[in-house]
Amino acid sequence: MPSPVHESVTDTISRGFGAAGEGLPEAWDFDIAPNQDFTGFARQYSGSSKTPDLAVKFTDPAWGIRPKFIVEVGFSETYEQLVGDAKIWLEGTDHVTMVVLVKFVETPNYQSPDLQIEDLVNRDFPKASELNERHFTMDGEYGPVSYKGFIWVGVISEAFLEVWKRNPTTKLAVTDGVRSVWPACLNEQQCYYHTNRFVIESSRPSQPNSS
Repeated sequence: MPSPVHESVTDTISRGFGAAGEGLPEAWDFDIAPNQDFTGFARQYSGSSKTPDLAVKFTDPAWGIRPKFIVEVGFSETYEQLVGDAKIWLEGTDHVTMVVLVKFVETPNYQSPDLQIEDLVNRDFPKASELNERHFTMDGEYGPVSYKGFIWVGVISEAFLEVWKRNPTTKLAVTDGVRSVWPACLNEQQCYYHTNRFVIESSRPSQPNSS
């Protein structure tokens, strides 16, 4: 199940795609698919499967309805793992043209407390199905988050967004443009992604990878 952190990113990008599609002169035939399983990767990634946080599928004359724009969000995942995801999408398919990586940095990197059954009973923990955001205390604007005297999430100290594309010559995954970093770029133009650009680039016909 995706976390609220993942959903906050995918919901924002989904709304951006919807707004961009409405504002264009022609109706763009695309479908937004969160957390859908995909297989059919090629070359060294044959046999792999991926479930991206968000996939935008376009009707491509060469491939039919295929994902072309991918969003991978990392909270517990490392940056290296996210880069590996981008390579699978861009080097293991011909139809994906753009991958956006969003990484949240937690300081320090907390894990769920190591609690025993007696700890849960003694501290009167509710059932998991009864827990909601009202049970937790945000100790700062961006964390940490505590409950029953335990810290469950650290401070979100940084978040950044990278765009990855396929190099037309080498056919390898490469970064495109400058990484947008929060909070350093909070008031800078680079901190805002342009969904119109993503829609237009993702809607172009794919070029088969001859390598």
